[in-house]
Amino acid sequence: MLRRMIRIFRLAWIIWKNNIRLVHLNLHFEASLVVAACAITCVPLIVHVRNMVTEPVDSSLRKSDGIIVISKAVSDALFSVGKLTPADVAGRLWLVPDGRELSPYRDGDRLQVRRELGWDQGEKIVGMVARITPMKGQEIFLQMAAFVAKALPEARFLLVGGPFDDHGAEYLRNLQQLVSNLGLSDRVVFTGYREDVPRLLSALDCFVHPSRRGAFVSVLIEAMASRIPIVASDVDGIPECVGRDGAAALVYPITPEGFAEATLKILQDKQIAANMGRIGRLRAQRYEITGLARETENIFDTVRNRFRTFL
Repeated sequence: MLRRMIRIFRLAWIIWKNNIRLVHLNLHFEASLVVAACAITCVPLIVHVRNMVTEPVDSSLRKSDGIIVISKAVSDALFSVGKLTPADVAGRLWLVPDGRELSPYRDGDRLQVRRELGWDQGEKIVGMVARITPMKGQEIFLQMAAFVAKALPEARFLLVGGPFDDHGAEYLRNLQQLVSNLGLSDRVVFTGYREDVPRLLSALDCFVHPSRRGAFVSVLIEAMASRIPIVASDVDGIPECVGRDGAAALVYPITPEGFAEATLKILQDKQIAANMGRIGRLRAQRYEITGLARETENIFDTVRNRFRTFL
């Protein structure tokens, strides 16, 4: 308890010392500490909920001056799982999807990236970009790859991303062993963490994302902006991101067979792939960061003006 109070007063001192007039909490997990510090300093607080809510939220979230969610799925989970009520957040809840600066994803040297990976222009490359963790479903991706490889000898598979902790590192070792067990050692490349994701995406023929959860999944915006057809899980906020108008094949239940069937359909039909890529690029435009940033700024202004009026 003493340690908690020290953290609260230390944060309150930082807010006061820097003459901060509004606090934006980018994740909701430490809301109780920040709510207390903002109450001490009489500074408004906006909490950004970017993850699926999987347990009741701290009651202090009701005391925030505004809440931004990145998808309706997150909003619904706040009520159904988080145990908030509409009355708790009346007039204080906004939905603003995640955004991206899209220009880096519009052009890439497809052939050069493939050469760097040791693959040529004639091979079909299926990729996934995500943190290495069981929740993202990389083992489903690899099991799917085994089905696809059996039907398409020219198929190759790219896993981009690294683990964040020891649990993720152990999962990565299991994935590498799974590749060997499936006989895919000459078809799968693990790149680890990369900062040149736009370049890597340019090499893909299909983006596959068999995640078990997903509040919105911003990497899908990047895939759409890169004009890549997508196969993704039909769960949580993922359909809100990619839509149901043709940019992605949405799969549920999440099985290797289901993902393999949808992926093969894309790889074996150039017209389907081209149409999905075209629809995806058009959809990605709604997530251009400039407009969404302006929308968020307007929310900040609204909350600050309300707070001044209240005082």
